[in-house]
Amino acid sequence: MDIDFGVDSNIIKIDDDSAKSKTMAVSDLPEPPARLSEEAKAHWRSVGEDMMNADLLGKVDLSSFGRYCEAFIGYSHAQRECDEKGIYQTTPNGYMQLAPWKVARDRFSDELTKLETKLMINPLSRRGAKVKPAQENLDLD
Repeated sequence: MDIDFGVDSNIIKIDDDSAKSKTMAVSDLPEPPARLSEEAKAHWRSVGEDMMNADLLGKVDLSSFGRYCEAFIGYSHAQRECDEKGIYQTTPNGYMQLAPWKVARDRFSDELTKLETKLMINPLSRRGAKVKPAQENLDLD
């Protein structure tokens, strides 16, 4: 298999042994939506490009992916609070209760799990995916 990066570094041309060539964009990931926080935009760029290149993210998934990026950052912040302050807090009356950042972390975790399944980010959701091979790639001889 020969790979030619060509003049345009955003396009890769792959020539395989069957003399058929394919062209794919290295990254068609659009800019992140303006509504995302700066941290979520950074996550969008780092993870989104990998997902596009692995054909796990299409243009119809971008809204869900934006929510995933925000939830990931929210989860990270809440986890940091749990690590620094613990998962319990004492009320003014002396009772122990779950800290609000622990509750937030759990809610972000639930949202991430749903979005990861929808976007096929976790291995378990990818295992159940049914992929049909392209007809021209079938070897019927």
